[in-house]
Order: sequence, then C-alpha cells, then structure tokens
Amino acid sequence: MARVIIEGSSTANGLWDGEAGGWASRLKTAFMADRHNFASVINFSIPLRTADEVARDLPTNLQNYQGNSPARVGLFMLGMSESRMLDGEYALPPLEYRKALGQISVACSQFGFTPVFVGMPPIDESLTRDFGRERATYTQASRETYDRIAADFVSDTGDGVYVDVASHFAERFPDTRDILDSDGLHVNHIGHAALCDLVLPVARRELSRLKSIPPLPSIEAAV
Repeated sequence: MARVIIEGSSTANGLWDGEAGGWASRLKTAFMADRHNFASVINFSIPLRTADEVARDLPTNLQNYQGNSPARVGLFMLGMSESRMLDGEYALPPLEYRKALGQISVACSQFGFTPVFVGMPPIDESLTRDFGRERATYTQASRETYDRIAADFVSDTGDGVYVDVASHFAERFPDTRDILDSDGLHVNHIGHAALCDLVLPVARRELSRLKSIPPLPSIEAAV
C-alpha cells in the first residue's frame, strides 16, 4: 500500500477548517475514496512544531510507517512557525532551518520517501504582530525568506519537490481575505480546500512515479 506522511504545524494540523479537518484531512479523504490510487495517509503535524523537531522525530516515524510499497511520499509544510519572531529573534534561524531541511531529506532517502516541501500561504501582517500568548510577530518578508530557503534547497540539491503555494494563491485569490481566517495568519475553509486542490495532484504524481521503482530493502533486513 502506498504511504503518505504529513509533517508541519497548525495549518497542516488542520486548525480553522471545522469538521473538514484541514487540507491534510481532505487529502486523506480523497485518497481513501479513490480505489485506483488508494494510499494510507498519516498526519504527524502539531501546532507550533518546527523543522528541527520534525527532523529529530522523523527517522522513527518513517521507520514505523514505511510499509512494503515503493510508493512513499512525505509532505512537509514548514516555515511559518520557524519564521515567527520571539523577542526579536527567529524561532528557528535561517541557517538552522536549512540544516533541518537537509536532515529531513536524508531521513526520507534512508527510508525510501520522496520529500515534497509545501510552501506557505500569504498572511495579513496587519493582524500578525504581537500575536497570541507568545506575542510573536509574523511578517510577509519572513515568510518569503523561509519559503525561498525551501525552494532553494530543492533547487540546489535536487532532493524532492517544492510546491509554491504563495504564487498559486496570489493568482487564484488576489484578495487574501478570501482565504484567511479572522486572525490573519491561518487559512480558512476556502484556503484549506485550495491547499488540498494544489497538493493532491503532486502527491498522486509522485506516488505513481514511485510505484515503478523497485522497493528498498527494509532497514531491519539490512542490519
């Protein structure tokens, strides 16, 4: 059975999408309903989770979930929690973020998963300063910086796929109020549906490509 794992923070976790459960949950429902392209999907996302935390736990999660099919994809929606400013400092500085992406890529390679790095939607920074109990600051410039780090990582290394969410949303939703929740940071149900529409074909394409690749030997068998 094909495998899809999802890692990220609050948007990947599905907050602010009501009963639909977020873009990741919508994606899982789509795979379960398609008997010709069925895949098992598990979401490890946790609000405020950062890339270094994902990288730390990823080898265990991938090993436990790798299965026997060669069709394995990891969807990583990262950068928003990392790019928030706390007391004037990034929650995860850019160089550490790039390092974490490399660790994620290495783990994916070890366990036969293709990494897909999903970019971040735009925000309304007039509402995202002094944000929440942390009194964090989120800005478009920081979001763009961290998006660019992920895009450059894929371009420089050839590891995985990058999905440019911001450019797609800018074309489809010129007024960001259409896709943002009232807090200005998280997408609403329209945004979650649009994210699923964008990411699902990429995941299906990668799984289809991988089905023709001979499976890797399991780590346990190689020991």
